[in-house]
Amino acid sequence: MKFEYLFFDADNTLWDFNLSEKFALFKVITENKIEYEPQHLEAYHRVNKACWHNFENGNLSVADLKSKRFELFCNEFDFKIDAEQMGKSYLQYLSSTDFMIPGALSLLDRFARRHKLVLVTNGIKEVQRRRISNTGIERYFESIVISDEIGVAKPHTDFFDLAFEQVGSPRKEEVLMIGDSLSSDIRGGNNYGITTCWFNPEGAEVNPEIIASFEITKLEELIEIV
Repeated sequence: MKFEYLFFDADNTLWDFNLSEKFALFKVITENKIEYEPQHLEAYHRVNKACWHNFENGNLSVADLKSKRFELFCNEFDFKIDAEQMGKSYLQYLSSTDFMIPGALSLLDRFARRHKLVLVTNGIKEVQRRRISNTGIERYFESIVISDEIGVAKPHTDFFDLAFEQVGSPRKEEVLMIGDSLSSDIRGGNNYGITTCWFNPEGAEVNPEIIASFEITKLEELIEIV
């Protein structure tokens, strides 16, 4: 066994966040009597990504992120909707989802028998905790670390310090970080000195400044790595 500890990101690594996001956005737009169009999702992806980037860099609080992304989104389409209320409704729909990446549950079941699993996620606590409950994955993890609960996010070193402390401070060579985000999961793991595995199912272009130790396109490929 190469790695005793497997640190898993949640969104778009274990959970199909893209599908959850599309569902929640569709619901919140149509409940405001607006006809949903594909361009709405494209625009929301763009502004949401920018807001989360600012959050990860410490330039935006979670409280501000919840409404700021919808303020930007509504401004783009000139929607006369209360951005704060829209943000609250969106989170309610998002937290109700239970969409998983194909094969994720069976893989967790397999790995939990021989490895110690840790869930490490940048997310809003009320959304992540409810989706953890919806999908029943808490039983697989030694610890669940949510940025909104500990006050610091990946890729910051303090996030990994706290995650390591929660599982007894293992040796770094015993840990593999698995995630889809180069900017938070892979950069964070690299900077912390642990082995990283980039989950890249869409075949996104490699960033020469953030190189993972491993790259996979299917979760099942982890079996050969760990």
